[in-house]
Amino acid sequence: MIGQVTRFGLVGAGATFVHMVVASSAILLGIAPLAANFIAFIFAFCFSFTGHFVYTFHGQSKSPWRAFLRFLIVAASGFLLNQCALFVMLQT
Repeated sequence: MIGQVTRFGLVGAGATFVHMVVASSAILLGIAPLAANFIAFIFAFCFSFTGHFVYTFHGQSKSPWRAFLRFLIVAASGFLLNQCALFVMLQT
């Protein structure tokens, strides 16, 4: 259990790092912040799903597609909240 929690944290931290690097780089390249956040989400999502499916929860799901759809629903919900918060912050 402790090992799985540690792996979960490592993958989450890695995904956060990927998101920040991609978003920052995209903004520096002149991409609008909301679009940069979306692009970064795609990269971080791929990193996070792969990390959790292969490393954190290895062997717990028999169907990669079912796991992918479940993960997508949860991640997309979080992204929508994130995007809304960013939109509000950019308005001030």
